[in-house]
Amino acid sequence: MMKKLLSSILLIVILMATFAACGRDDSASADDGPGPIVLLALNPVHDWHAAVYFFADVKATELDLDNKMGFYYLTSIDVADQSAQIDTALAMNPSLIVLLPHNAEVTPAAERITAAGVPWVLFDRWVYCPGWSAYLTGDNPEIGRRIARRTFEGIGGSGRVLVQRAPETGAIDAHRWAGIQEIMPLFPDVEVIPFTTTTFTIPDALAAVEAALVANPRGTIDAIISINDVSSIGVLQAVEEAGRLDDIQMISGSGGWQVWFHAMNDYRDQIYLFTYTYHPSMVMQAMQYAYDIVNGRSVPRETIIPPNLVDRYNVAEWFDDGTPY
Repeated sequence: MMKKLLSSILLIVILMATFAACGRDDSASADDGPGPIVLLALNPVHDWHAAVYFFADVKATELDLDNKMGFYYLTSIDVADQSAQIDTALAMNPSLIVLLPHNAEVTPAAERITAAGVPWVLFDRWVYCPGWSAYLTGDNPEIGRRIARRTFEGIGGSGRVLVQRAPETGAIDAHRWAGIQEIMPLFPDVEVIPFTTTTFTIPDALAAVEAALVANPRGTIDAIISINDVSSIGVLQAVEEAGRLDDIQMISGSGGWQVWFHAMNDYRDQIYLFTYTYHPSMVMQAMQYAYDIVNGRSVPRETIIPPNLVDRYNVAEWFDDGTPY
């Protein structure tokens, strides 16, 4: 089964490379009409970010932006690169900028958008600049709370649980961990054992969980909390290779990755797998807000999208192999 999953991963990597190269930066705005909407996002080396472009492009097509004002998609590899791209976007005389920042260090550059008098939509991550017209994101603390509660209840309220930490991912780790910590006091008979990964990748999670399972032999770990679907595949691989699918009761995830969805189905009779969504398709709502703002319509200043539970019982409703995530 793992070979089948890894074949799916290879397909997704190919799709990622395709989307990384095909941003609509050849779109032209009308000569006398409004300037383009510009989406500034992260270099899609991760499939989640490749999917941001995929879903943004779907929404741009739905809104017919090419024939109305134009749509440009620019990616950056780090904070400095994104800062320079903000200046590039401003030079386009945009109607609006949608910003998915690398992290809060982008704040000074984001302030230049406000200073230029250009409206902007802040998407996914946070910057300390109050000038945005709308902010839309998922609910990372709530994801942490729901993952923890479902896991702790799933093992009967007592036992030992490995919990992923990934401090270098910044706010994602901090906010999901904060949510987990809120639930921990409600289950005093659950012992939490952290394991650390540097990134949300399969090899990182595989290596970390392999070591954790060696240190905690059969019969001593009841469940594993992974806070990212890509990591979850590495966790599952470690559990399977250790021969402990009948030992570990459940593994969590977060995101909404098709590979993890298929794992839920493929392993449904061996181990309980689940996720809470933090799906890149929410960029479509950010794009709608952008379009509405440009056209003088009011939008909510802040929108936090709650997570959805996906597990073996409803995963078939979430299959969509036409997306890069």
